[in-house]
Amino acid sequence: SENSGEVTAANGEAGGICWENSGTVTGCRTLGGTLSGQGALGGIAAANYGRIEDSSLLSKAELAIMGGQPENYIGGIAGRNTGVIVTSKVGSKTAPVRLSSDEDNSNVGGVAGYNGPEGRVDGMKAPETVCYADIILEGKAQGNLGGIAGVNEGTISYYGAAGRIQGSQAQGQPYGIGGIAGVNGNGTNTAVIRNCTYQGESLKGGKGSIHGNGISTTSEDLARVGGITGQNLLGGEIRQCTIGGGSSITGSLSYLGGLAGYNQGLIQDCIEQTESVVVQGIKSSCVGGAVGYNGDD
Repeated sequence: SENSGEVTAANGEAGGICWENSGTVTGCRTLGGTLSGQGALGGIAAANYGRIEDSSLLSKAELAIMGGQPENYIGGIAGRNTGVIVTSKVGSKTAPVRLSSDEDNSNVGGVAGYNGPEGRVDGMKAPETVCYADIILEGKAQGNLGGIAGVNEGTISYYGAAGRIQGSQAQGQPYGIGGIAGVNGNGTNTAVIRNCTYQGESLKGGKGSIHGNGISTTSEDLARVGGITGQNLLGGEIRQCTIGGGSSITGSLSYLGGLAGYNQGLIQDCIEQTESVVVQGIKSSCVGGAVGYNGDD
């Protein structure tokens, strides 16, 4: 099944192929155009409770929230995922998709806006399973941005992410901006990111970049920005992940780290290709080559 047109839900959620999936979707493609709605948007499904496999959001597709709800979710494959997403692709080097929101409490991810405790996003060791997306919060909107998931409370494995991840003008403590997940974990359940890469390779001649802006110099107002995750909370595990050469991770008024901006969990056997990775605090930031803040409180 393919969709190459526009999908608009003026007062509800929208998916490029289906609104909600509780079965199996295999080999479906959304080829481009604009997808807009409220609450949850997904290139394949607004909400996935089943299995999405070998499906894709391609070309210069744009997904954008057009009206705010208390929580907003945008994902290149699924807005909300508590099922399984396997070997599904988003964008390309020459035509990354654009995922954006100008609404508060937005969770935006290249594959899933939210990957729940039972959710699994798995590239199955296939090297071509990469998400190419520009992920953006507009204006002063606050939320979580990640190259694969805005928020991960489940498992993400064997995925690559490339593109620009751009936070809004000002956001603080509850939120995170990361190359793989904005926030990993919820402080109680185990959440795992393993064998994933934020790739510094070029998109349309540019470098992979992650940027966030805090509100003030007080701790709760600092943005959390990291190459893998902005915040790795208690129960969060990051294993065998890589920051690719050419990546740029910057922040103003931020906890800023090559792997995690703010860490309360486990980070193990990760690699930064440090000869060409830039981690730079622009204004009043707490900067670490691996982690901006490391603690358990």
